[in-house]
Amino acid sequence: VVVTAAHCVFTLEQKLVKNLIVTVGEHNLRKADEQEQNIPVSQVIVHPDFNRLGYMHSDIALLYLKYRVKYGHRVQPICLPHKDDKFVAGTLCVASGWGRVSEAGELSNVLQEVELPIIDRGTCSDLLKQMNLPPVASSMLCAGFPDGGKDACKGDSGGPLVCRRASGIWILAGVTSWGVGCARGWDVLEKSINERGSPGIFSNVAELMDFITQNVIPAAEPDRLPPHFPEGCSSHGMLVFGESGHIQYPQPSESNYLDNSLCMWNIIVPEDKIILIQFTRLDIESQITCDHDYVSFYSDKRELIGKICGDVLPTPLLIDSNRAMVTLVSDGSNTGSGFEFTFTAIHKESEAGSGCGSVAVLVKEGKIDTANYPGLYPSNVKCHWFIEAPVENVIKLEFEDFAVEFSAGCIYDAVVIYGDTEDEHQLANLCGFTTPSPILSPGNEMLIHFESDGENNFRGFKARFTFVPSAEEAESVIAEPIVLQPATPKNIPLDVCGFPPFSPQWLSGRVVGGEEACPHCWPWQAGLQFLGDHQCGGVVVSPTWILTAAHCIQSTNRPLHWTVIVGDHDRTLKESTEQVRRVKTIVVHPDFDTLSYDSDIALIRLDVPLEYNTVVRPICLPNSTQLLSSSILCTMTGWGSTQEGM
Repeated sequence: VVVTAAHCVFTLEQKLVKNLIVTVGEHNLRKADEQEQNIPVSQVIVHPDFNRLGYMHSDIALLYLKYRVKYGHRVQPICLPHKDDKFVAGTLCVASGWGRVSEAGELSNVLQEVELPIIDRGTCSDLLKQMNLPPVASSMLCAGFPDGGKDACKGDSGGPLVCRRASGIWILAGVTSWGVGCARGWDVLEKSINERGSPGIFSNVAELMDFITQNVIPAAEPDRLPPHFPEGCSSHGMLVFGESGHIQYPQPSESNYLDNSLCMWNIIVPEDKIILIQFTRLDIESQITCDHDYVSFYSDKRELIGKICGDVLPTPLLIDSNRAMVTLVSDGSNTGSGFEFTFTAIHKESEAGSGCGSVAVLVKEGKIDTANYPGLYPSNVKCHWFIEAPVENVIKLEFEDFAVEFSAGCIYDAVVIYGDTEDEHQLANLCGFTTPSPILSPGNEMLIHFESDGENNFRGFKARFTFVPSAEEAESVIAEPIVLQPATPKNIPLDVCGFPPFSPQWLSGRVVGGEEACPHCWPWQAGLQFLGDHQCGGVVVSPTWILTAAHCIQSTNRPLHWTVIVGDHDRTLKESTEQVRRVKTIVVHPDFDTLSYDSDIALIRLDVPLEYNTVVRPICLPNSTQLLSSSILCTMTGWGSTQEGM
C-alpha cells in the first residue's frame, strides 16, 4: 500500500486506475536505478471526508498495489505515527520529491529534499486568515520558514514529510498537500497580496491514522489475526496477535541470520493487558554499545525502549502497553545464530506485572510499589521500573509511603534511581523510614531499581509518577525559533540571561555553510583580540566574566595582551554599540589537554564590568545535570573563517 494525496487521484476514473503505475527505488527519473520497481495499482481509496468538511480537508488516499514491493537497501517502508503523536513547533522535518525547483522553474529529474520546521496550528491559521484563507484544520500540518527560500512545490504533492524521533526512527508526519506559491515567505505586511505566500500545508498523518489502519491493517481485529508469527524476516513489520506466542529468527532449519538485515515484528495483545517478553535464546554479534547488530524494542509510540546484543539472556522485559515493536538490525559482517523469545499478555495488577523479576517499561502516568505492598516485600528480590515520558517532558516521582531496611550507604536493601537507562546518572540512593522528597528527572527517562537481601523485610514503598513539561519546553515557547523578525527590541529586563532583544531567523547551518546573523540577535557574543587582532570568540556569562575556549588563550595567556569586545556586529566598522574591556585575569581549566583538547574551556575576568543594554546581555548556563539529546538543533555564531583555508 502507498500513501499519497487525495487531490492527486480524486478525479481519476475507475477505468483509468489500471493505467496508474507506482515507481519505488527511484532517484534519477532519466536513469533506471538499481532497485527501481514499477508496480501497477489495483485499487484507489480516497478519504471519505476529502474536501467535504472544508478546503483540502483530509487530503489523503491509499493506493493498493497489484504486487508486493521487494524491500532492499534502497527500498524501505516509512514508520506510521501513533494517532496521538504531536510534532512540536520548531521540529525540523524533511520533505522530498521531484517537483519544481522554483515556483516558475522546471520539474527536477533528480530526487530533491528540503528541511522545514513545523509551525504550530494557531500561528499558521493566523497567517492564512490574513490572506483571506480558511484556518488550518486538524487534518493539516504546517511547515516552512517565515522568509521563505525553502519549500515543497508543484509536483511534490503526495510526497512525504518525515520527522525523526529521538530514537532515530523516521516517522511519516505529513503528506504534501497545498500552499500559496512556493518558498515565497509570508511577511504579509511588506508584500503585496500577489506576492504573499503561505507555509507549506501537509496532510496530518497522525490525525488521519484511523483511515489508514481501517484500510491497511484490517487484520488488526483480534478474530482476523494469525495466532502466531509467520516464519521469516519482514522489514515492514508483520503483525502477531494473541494472549501468548513466541518469535524466533532465523528458523531452526537455517544457520545464522543474514548480513544487512532489517526485520520487524509488531506484537499486539488484548487492550486491557500488557506485554511480558522473556528471551530463551540470544546470539547476536557482541559489541559494547550494540551499534553493529542488535535486537531493539519500541513502545506503541515508536519510541526506543532499549536494545540488546551478545549471548547473555537479558532480564524479562515488561512493556506497559498492549502494543510493541521488535526489530533485528545487522550490519555487513559477523552474524550469530539469532534469538528466540516468548511474549505473554498479563494483567497490570498481577505479580508478573510488578516489575519484580523483570524490567517494567512504563509510558503512562501511574503508581508503582514493591511486591506484596503494604505487606512485607520478599527477600532477595530485584525489581526494575523504566519510566519514559513524552518528549519535552520530565518525570516527577513522589513517594506516598516508604519503609526500606536502613543501613549506612544503603548497602543492604535500597531504592536506587537513575536519570538514564545506562545507570550512569544517579539521582538518589534511598533506604530507611523517612518519606523522601519528590525527585525530578533531568530528561524524559527515569530508571528505578529496588533490591533486597535475605533478611529484615519491611513494607517497601508506594510512589506516584507524573509527567510535567520540562524547563526547556517552557523556554522554547518564549524563544520560539520560527518567528517574524520584529523591528523593535523586546522589553526584557537587561539582566535576564538567554533572551535576545531581537528574535533571530532560524539558522540551519554552521558558521562554515552558515549565513550572516541578524544584528545583535546574539547579545552574549564576545570577540577576543590578541594585540589588536581578532583571535577567538567568547560568551558573556556575567558583567565581569567571559567564557571561551582554553586553546585560544592557553599559549598566550598574559592578560595585558588581550582585549574583549561585546556589542559588535561588523568587525570592519566602529559601532556605537561596542564595549571594549581589558582583561584582568585568565583562568584555564586545570585539566585542559593540549593534545586531546579535553576540558577545552577558560574564564576571562574583565577589568571593568560590562553595562547590560539591548545589545549586550548574558547567556544562561546549564545545570550540571542537564543533558542534550541527539535530536536538539543548536546554533553557533562567530566571526571565524567561512570556509576551510580562508
